[in-house]
Amino acid sequence: MPPDPSIALSLVDTSIRLDHFAGFPEAETLALAERLEQKVFAKSLLQHMVVQRFYLFPADYKLKQKVCARLGIPYKPVQSMDPGKKLIRPPQDP
Repeated sequence: MPPDPSIALSLVDTSIRLDHFAGFPEAETLALAERLEQKVFAKSLLQHMVVQRFYLFPADYKLKQKVCARLGIPYKPVQSMDPGKKLIRPPQDP
């Protein structure tokens, strides 16, 4: 069995996967999150990398909710505007 890679190497590998792979590396990211549970600084780096990935690339909202919940990232879905509501009202006649 190969030795367990260092945390730094795992973070670099995950960063490359997040930036350059078409699909989100869910299994690898969640496995790393479990390893980093007691490592506050390293876990915050992983959280920032995941937030950046979701900001830059489209992903299914279910995937976002699942990953954010497991990483402790607050997730609030963006609500689309109701086309029936108008933010700007026409001027009223005096």
